[in-house]
Amino acid sequence: HNICPYVHSQLYKMASSGLCSSIDGQITTALMVDPPKPGEVSYEMFQDEEKGIYSSLKRRATSLVEGLNKIEGIECMPAEGALYTFPSIKIPEKA
Repeated sequence: HNICPYVHSQLYKMASSGLCSSIDGQITTALMVDPPKPGEVSYEMFQDEEKGIYSSLKRRATSLVEGLNKIEGIECMPAEGALYTFPSIKIPEKA
């Protein structure tokens, strides 16, 4: 390589930083693994936001399953723990 070792190390550092998650992603991950504790200033707000997000996801998952189950030939069990659903599609033999 015909590159100054210092420049090479800086290029390597810059390329490696692209492998890391963004600041927002790191903060969000930190909150997930160590959420605010009762009595801390942001505890109530965090709880409200978490419940709001959870209920919104649950409502959308339920809506998806109900919508799929209304389609003839499709049967879908309720989603549990995630938004993933696995519909069973029955295609008539003469289709």
